Amino acid sequence: MKERQRERPDGTIRIVLPADPRFLAALRVAVRAATALGDLAADDVEDMQIAADEAATLLLAVAPASSLPDLTAELTVAPASFRAVISVPCAPGRTVARDGLAWLVLLGLDPDVSVGDDGLTASIAFGRTVS
Repeated sequence: MKERQRERPDGTIRIVLPADPRFLAALRVAVRAATALGDLAADDVEDMQIAADEAATLLLAVAPASSLPDLTAELTVAPASFRAVISVPCAPGRTVARDGLAWLVLLGLDPDVSVGDDGLTASIAFGRTVS
């Protein structure tokens, strides 16, 4: 029987959810599915789900309270690689906290985690590449 190789879909998956804690479960499911496309190990999949949850929690804290903005997740998948950029509109004068437990968890999961803030949008980028 001849073995057939399948091409893995590479690229970016964009998900837009309400910036509400009740929708974080949907984000975790999307991250799980995306990391599976990248053939990451089960431990890496769980790590990236935890990272997405912590990043989203930090971002929800800077979102405007007066409206329900969108939380956007761009999940980039390649063989043995996953990268996420999660963003939300930012309330004036608010910045992502980098001194609490959620930030320490993110640093533990990805030492190269980064925060972007242009005054209008705050974002957190993290990922995992396996060799």
